[in-house]
Amino acid sequence: MFTGLVQKVGRVTRVSRGRGLVLEFQFDPWPEPLVKGESVAVNGVCLTVCACDATRFTADVLGETERRTGLAGLLPGARVNLERAMKAGDRFGGHVVQGHVDGRGTVAAKIAKGRDFALRISCPRAIAAATVLKGSIAVNGVSLTVSGLGAGSMRSAARKRWTRTRRVPPPAASPWRNWRRTDSYEPRRRQNRDGPRPRGARRRGLVVPA
Repeated sequence: MFTGLVQKVGRVTRVSRGRGLVLEFQFDPWPEPLVKGESVAVNGVCLTVCACDATRFTADVLGETERRTGLAGLLPGARVNLERAMKAGDRFGGHVVQGHVDGRGTVAAKIAKGRDFALRISCPRAIAAATVLKGSIAVNGVSLTVSGLGAGSMRSAARKRWTRTRRVPPPAASPWRNWRRTDSYEPRRRQNRDGPRPRGARRRGLVVPA
């Protein structure tokens, strides 16, 4: 289990393709040395250490991991984000990251916002549909907060407050499933959902089915 808080930036030193993909990484030593068999997140992907010393480790990449992640495109010299698996009782600083990648995306835009910036990322619709505003998502192993959503994209900003709103429909079984809230919504004018709609009644800020 990881947190999405990158501990080190390492470099790819060797890419080997025989029976499968094998990657070797170089990094500055951790205070507590790596041990064979432990897990390390490489760009957010959970890999098992097959061999290591104080400044290097090697990991095998399974075929399923190759298909779902961007590790197959790494070349010697590429920089990667590294995070060791957390211990039971460690403090959560980001969010729970399993290291099991759901899919790949593309950075469509980098938008400057004062000292900060926002990333607009194109991604599969299934991932966008499962993502929520103000939720957390790991991008290359970095814990980010989602600040906007589209049909096939999302936006993440650092240290910025949320100003966008999102439609929140009631359960699908409700006859009022097409309503949405607006800024001018006035609860005192809302009628009982189960009762008849009076003739000429006005419903400000409430869109109801025809």
